[in-house]
Amino acid sequence: MELPAGEVMGEAVYDPDNPALERVLRDLPEGLWRYADHARLLVHFIATKRWGREVERWGFARLHSAILRGYIPNAVLGPLKTYLVEARVIQSSPHSAGRYSTGYRIGSGFDGRPRRVLLTHPQLVRKLREWRAAYCRPGNGVPESLIERRGRVLDHMREDLARLHLAKPTEEVLSDLARIDVDPDHACYICSAIQHGDHAGVKVDAFGYRVHSIVTRTDAEIRPYLRIDGKPLVELDIANSQPLILAIALKSPDTWTTYIASGQHIGGGGAGSSPVEVLLPAIPVEELRGFTRLCENGELYEFLMAQGEFDDREEVKRLLFRDVLFGKPCVNGPMTKVFARHWPACLEFLRETKRAYGHKAVAQALQRLESAIIIDGVCGRLVREHPDTHFVTIHDSALAVPDSVAAVRRIMREEFERRGVRASVREKNVRMCLT
Repeated sequence: MELPAGEVMGEAVYDPDNPALERVLRDLPEGLWRYADHARLLVHFIATKRWGREVERWGFARLHSAILRGYIPNAVLGPLKTYLVEARVIQSSPHSAGRYSTGYRIGSGFDGRPRRVLLTHPQLVRKLREWRAAYCRPGNGVPESLIERRGRVLDHMREDLARLHLAKPTEEVLSDLARIDVDPDHACYICSAIQHGDHAGVKVDAFGYRVHSIVTRTDAEIRPYLRIDGKPLVELDIANSQPLILAIALKSPDTWTTYIASGQHIGGGGAGSSPVEVLLPAIPVEELRGFTRLCENGELYEFLMAQGEFDDREEVKRLLFRDVLFGKPCVNGPMTKVFARHWPACLEFLRETKRAYGHKAVAQALQRLESAIIIDGVCGRLVREHPDTHFVTIHDSALAVPDSVAAVRRIMREEFERRGVRASVREKNVRMCLT
């Protein structure tokens, strides 16, 4: 299949700058040599997952087989993977975090700094360009009605991401970041992708309907170097955002039935089952009010630190997310003991919900509610009421140019107030002195 006449050949991807990798790709067996670009793309998917920090804690990147088959012919995918594994270019793990998902990582002898290369295989180039022009992959579980409803917001965000650039030349940014604790390979990949405009715009995931972009994969230390039309970006962060969104959901049985019943992967009884129908209304008003007040003031993590044997705020946050909000229902540890001492009915509701629907149900419900508040609520209003505003989101926070900060902060607060809570909006990572 040929590309349209006059269209420039080639599409940029990143893979490790490693001479040994080039030799392996040059020596592909006779039946696979014409698929060298496909082999490089597989390596690209694995390497950029790590550089973008989308890897499991033990170092394997999850790749969905349906995604791989979308770009690599099914008859070729197996032999290519086998050849690359035998050549020790990649390692494959049978562990799976979801259906048809397998773990991969680059072999230690073939790793290296990110390098930008061009693929020229016509069919592959066409597929990549079609993907990068789309909001999300067809058939990935995101309802078409959701994408259609968010069309203007996603268009607006794509336009702002297309104008994204660095405050300094890449070499100077990398030199600055080398003085602090930032993974140099991650920084090199992110800076190069932004410099060349190689990021894929925005996409929506099927689990929580969150919007993902190059900015959501960028370390906080790199964000102060980002510019849109020469203007720095101010990060507006909702204090204690996930617990605050939990407080919103605990106030409303309708919210739980709406977001849990819409789950794509979880089992259970659906809307109106026991945890929502029985336990949620039984949560004492004073218990829920005290929890909500701490979240509204952005003081939940500090309160938990004072109640238990915790002396690190990030550790408190990690344990709360792992053991209370998003982990298995049977977890018992220092964090669950502290939580049960102050909010026993809330904890029991969360545990029973996980037992009824699966332990991922709470995470999914809260992410979808967060997405509705931030993308549909905040961003939707910004596009309608302030069309000249420049912003991008990082799930439950937003980056906006300085002259848009006041409008973004006001609308954030109003959208949370509309849900019955008061949000503390804080400014983070502002470094206005960069030129």
